[in-house]
Amino acid sequence: MLSIVGMSFLAYGNAQRWSTVLGVLSIVWIVAALFLLLRSSSAKDKKERDRTQRIVVGFAIVATVIALNAVTLLNVNPEMAFVLEIIALLWLIAASLALYKSIVTNRKAQELRRKRAIEGEITYVDKDGPRLLRSERFGLQGRPDFILEIEGEAVPVELKTGRTPRGPLFSHILQVAAYCLLLEEEGRKVSHGILRYEEAEHEVEFNDDMRSLVIGKLEEMRSIRASGEAHRNHDRTGKCRSCSRREGCPERLA
Repeated sequence: MLSIVGMSFLAYGNAQRWSTVLGVLSIVWIVAALFLLLRSSSAKDKKERDRTQRIVVGFAIVATVIALNAVTLLNVNPEMAFVLEIIALLWLIAASLALYKSIVTNRKAQELRRKRAIEGEITYVDKDGPRLLRSERFGLQGRPDFILEIEGEAVPVELKTGRTPRGPLFSHILQVAAYCLLLEEEGRKVSHGILRYEEAEHEVEFNDDMRSLVIGKLEEMRSIRASGEAHRNHDRTGKCRSCSRREGCPERLA
């Protein structure tokens, strides 16, 4: 609506004055959006954070539309005005899609919380194709199934389907601990992770010993890779048959 009103000013005089007014308004809106974004990122209450994030979306859209009107009025050129109006509309569509994706993500998180009886706020869900957690320092990257935020701490959660073992497998424990290390490298507070099977759940403590164990295993893996002397460490035909490296493994079982 603001874009259409802005276009109507092209038929009248004082375009420079209107462009100045709209330019100032756009700056005010953008500053307000940045303030609310900062407040949103530091909010501890989930309802307050959700509310301020929605306000940020609205402010950003209005700031963009007003700024485009200012540019349009500065250049009283019908062809250029038409192009800018198309850009404004495309931007609004993109913002709407981003908001829709955010809503879908929240619904998926709520469904996951209901199905898995999860406590805490879900801040990351692997199903949505989020960013990969990376650590250049340790040459490590990974993507947990989801991340919880409980009392100011980040808690990575790994879900394992299929048969529930009698106890947590060592490789699974290391996987959860590696996610803890990645989150710690991002400056997050991490004291434990969760390993969940179909019929059991285990808490993986992330302390100095576990951190040293993960780092030691990473160094061991790099050393083995450099030497080219990696060997099969089990005699399980079923595990070998389902291994993704089977075709290129010279020690594969029949």
